[in-house]
Amino acid sequence: MRVPRNVVNMISDTVTQPCARMRQAMATAVVGDDVHGTDPTVRELQRTAADLLGKPAALFVPSYGPISVLPLLGRPQNSFRCRGTMGNLIAVGVHCNRGDEVILGNKSHVFKYEGGGVSAFLGASMHTVPNQPNGELRLDDVEAAIRDDDPHYPKSSIFDIAATTTSPILIFLGLNW
Repeated sequence: MRVPRNVVNMISDTVTQPCARMRQAMATAVVGDDVHGTDPTVRELQRTAADLLGKPAALFVPSYGPISVLPLLGRPQNSFRCRGTMGNLIAVGVHCNRGDEVILGNKSHVFKYEGGGVSAFLGASMHTVPNQPNGELRLDDVEAAIRDDDPHYPKSSIFDIAATTTSPILIFLGLNW
């Protein structure tokens, strides 16, 4: 696909290509090991993100894709945003246990395109509710999906609100919902 020079192609992180200046910056960058905390660029990025969000720390995860995870039975101030497959797994894993259930739209990226990672890596199941033609999720569908407190059912732990792959909109209910 040919993209005009003044357009940034954000369709996927697999189609973006660095320009010559970006390649030069990468070649001359001071690097370290981010796992051991010795990469100055990652440390600065995480410190900047934490400062911008007013948090004591931030974690860089090297994959792309928006997700918001709201704990159903937790405090709204614990809600956060992560990026990409790795970020999605971290976000879900923080808020649910093995055997729990994630409620999400049937057209959400996590459900359709992340290879069942939530189930495979975290042992959580996904309970889908229908996305409307415009991408929205109906509140009554979400409420109906929340399981009763019964040992025969998985615990509905979180509600995953993600930009759907078929819609440009992102539903945000607010932290007090």
